[in-house]
Amino acid sequence: MIKWIFPLVLLATGCASQPQSFTELDMINFVPDCRQARYQVDYLQKRIDAYNEWFRSHTPDLQDRRYYSTLKNNIWSLRSSCSALQH
Repeated sequence: MIKWIFPLVLLATGCASQPQSFTELDMINFVPDCRQARYQVDYLQKRIDAYNEWFRSHTPDLQDRRYYSTLKNNIWSLRSSCSALQH
C-alpha cells in the first residue's frame, strides 16, 4: 500500500502556494495505511491547515465542509486504528 501515497504527499505539499482545491475527489483514492500513518496524518493536517488559511477570506460551501470532514475523519481513523500513533 506504500505504492503511491508518499509521492502524492510530496507533490501535493509542493503546490501549497497555489489556489487550493478542496473537493472530496481529492481524497477519493486515499487509503489509510498504518505503515505510512505518520506521513498520512502530516499530509492530512497540512491540508486542514491550508483549508483553514484559504477559508479565512473565502466562504466554504457544503462541498467544502464535506471535504474538511473527510480530512478529519481520515485522521481520526488513523489515530484510532494504528498503534504507531497511539500514545
